[in-house]
Amino acid sequence: KTDAGWIRDFVLNHPEYAKDSVVSPAIAHDLVKACDEVGRGEREAADLLGEAQIDPVLAENAYGSQLARERLKGSCRHLLLCKYKNRASDAAAAAFGADMEGAVGRKARANSRTNRNGVEADGM
Repeated sequence: KTDAGWIRDFVLNHPEYAKDSVVSPAIAHDLVKACDEVGRGEREAADLLGEAQIDPVLAENAYGSQLARERLKGSCRHLLLCKYKNRASDAAAAAFGADMEGAVGRKARANSRTNRNGVEADGM
């Protein structure tokens, strides 16, 4: 069943639906709540998900390992911040490089075309 079909069936089978094409705030609330429960694995929806199973999402198992509670030493914090800064700089440089390659390529293509007088341009 498609998402739209599941939603339509939910609304049509809701006890407050009056078969008047009006989705009341109460029906909308229940629909959003049902979608949330399906997404967190708390509500069965085999007609929507097929054989796929969604494991319940619980605070207890939200992370594969418990995060450390101790504070980082100054040198560790500095190294970590440098690592993140460099990662951001590398990403920006890569994006800038791609932009520059595109600009150079466009200029080269434009220069290789013939000019208005029909004379072949020199290149860059």
